[in-house]
Amino acid sequence: MSLFGQSVTSVSGVVLDQSNLQPIPFVNVYFSNSSEGTTTDNDGRFTLMATFPYDSLVVSFVGFHKKILAIAVGQSQNLTIMLHPETINLDEVTIMSGENPAWEIIRKVVNNKSLHDKRSLAAVSYTHLRAHETEADLV
Repeated sequence: MSLFGQSVTSVSGVVLDQSNLQPIPFVNVYFSNSSEGTTTDNDGRFTLMATFPYDSLVVSFVGFHKKILAIAVGQSQNLTIMLHPETINLDEVTIMSGENPAWEIIRKVVNNKSLHDKRSLAAVSYTHLRAHETEADLV
């Protein structure tokens, strides 16, 4: 295919989960070493075109192994791409029961309330700003 004398590479297709053959929506599909790309729709389908002679396609999605595919430059291609699920083992996490740390802070506030009671101060001064005012407006 050509567009104004330039060769156009057109790649379309569907991305499926290899384990259950279900389409995968929102998969990243882009030409290798470029910013030209797209994502699959709800049915795992995509279409991508370029006039630059890209020769490979990258297909990636969280939870699946990334796939890099060779493509034919200057031709229209329809692909069925199978992504293999990726298993990630995480280190063990230990959750310990105990008191919420916020309770200790609240107890300290309550215990020190009398130290900060404005009624025990000789004088109090404050500036009240309306929602549409700033301190610069008061100068």
